Amino acid sequence: MIVEMFCILTVFLGGSILVRTTGFNNWALPAFGYTAGICILVIIGSLQALSGLPTHPLITLSLTLLFPIILMFLYLKRGVDLSVNPKLAVTSIASILLAVVFFRETNLVNWHTDSIHHLIVGQLLFDGNFSLVNMSLLTNRLLAVAIIHAPASFQGEYYLRSAFPLLALSTIGIFAWFLKEYFRDKLEDKYIWYFTVVGILMIITNNRFIFNGFYINGHLLMASFILISACCSWRMASRPGDSSITFFMMQILFIPSMVVTRAEGSILAFILLLPLLVSEVVPKLQRALLLGVLGLSTITWQAFLIFKYNQFNISVPHSTTGLLLLGIACLLLIPLLSWQKIAKISMYVLITAEISLWVILYYFRRTELLSEHQVDTLKTSIMVTIENAVFIDGSWGTSLVVLSILFVFVLLLTDAPYRIYFRFPITTFIPIYFILAFLRGGAYRVSDGDAFNRSLMHIFPLAIFFIVSAAASERRRIPRYFNEALRFFRIKRKETADLDTET
Repeated sequence: MIVEMFCILTVFLGGSILVRTTGFNNWALPAFGYTAGICILVIIGSLQALSGLPTHPLITLSLTLLFPIILMFLYLKRGVDLSVNPKLAVTSIASILLAVVFFRETNLVNWHTDSIHHLIVGQLLFDGNFSLVNMSLLTNRLLAVAIIHAPASFQGEYYLRSAFPLLALSTIGIFAWFLKEYFRDKLEDKYIWYFTVVGILMIITNNRFIFNGFYINGHLLMASFILISACCSWRMASRPGDSSITFFMMQILFIPSMVVTRAEGSILAFILLLPLLVSEVVPKLQRALLLGVLGLSTITWQAFLIFKYNQFNISVPHSTTGLLLLGIACLLLIPLLSWQKIAKISMYVLITAEISLWVILYYFRRTELLSEHQVDTLKTSIMVTIENAVFIDGSWGTSLVVLSILFVFVLLLTDAPYRIYFRFPITTFIPIYFILAFLRGGAYRVSDGDAFNRSLMHIFPLAIFFIVSAAASERRRIPRYFNEALRFFRIKRKETADLDTET
């Protein structure tokens, strides 16, 4: 228990110190701090593994705390005030320690054969035998989950019992903070609390969210990263200059973490960043750095995979080459951010990107149908997804049906400035994952363990945020369109009447 307390507290303190140096200091600091600490741990652990340096978790944990402390001293030397409310600090640390005790004693865990593969990689990292890892583990399981749980080997265990439950709690806290920020100056305080509580209840009463809170896999990580990244993009664009460096730094942490959490992490990170990249409100330097970090992270990871493929005399798959090209494209696109007309065509860029995904999906399906096998991966994937989402096979109950209806209702009937940062990642999610069905070499299946069914968790918190945020919608889309159409016909009728009078 002492070992797990040390590991979790180190991650929490490292992340909290880093977030505090960016200027963030309120009741949500512990939630942001723990999530940021997870990202620091994952980034440092990945650099150790990819560079051939010793991968022992003690080194990873030490650096996770050391780098933020060095940064803190540099800020203090410059006279920056980094004071923290003592009550908040003591309460946060005590809560973390009590949570570790509680989750260790309850010892709740959900696992799958994939979980075992993550823990094997974690054991290899602990033993310093990462060079022995095979390509299946590298390409399918990646590094993030393994790095997080590797310190459990200090106490002869395979996973940290409190790591992901605390991440689930942090995600809920961050969800609540961003929702209150979104409602600020739009609703009265009592209504802000009402809708925030409604949003939280929609999350914590969902079977799959609770399941993933104790599940040894990367789905909760991706869900947290996607939610926070989308909300950070909204905050940077809607309120530029208002502590934007905090949210910029969070983005910098999340991007490389996503790349090494899931195989499709680079694609999802690019989709998340795209609305921000075409926005003229955010400084060009920040947009360039975000795109550069994504490009370098993707290139580094894919180049490492190519090196390992060659080392094992295995041909490099097209998916790895394609993601490498995506990383290169990110770097090549940086000069385009200086184009003055980019903001004027931003909506066309996003529409084109979304339509392109559906065109690519159609191309894959048509190419497959014209092949000699005559299979239909898309049709099969759609049918089993409906089976999983509508019926009990996916273990979602009726939540996805209700959520989908609410989402469509909100999308059609309401509108609000800067909502594109929440909407775009959600509506592009479906074509992306159906395309991935072709790239993985087979359709999805009827099961709660199906890859797509589990991946729906990635956008679940963000979808709820999108729906609940509509309570503060400043415009009602259909009534606005109706009024505009009515106004148009009134003008035309008046012009006709005036013409008849003149005649």
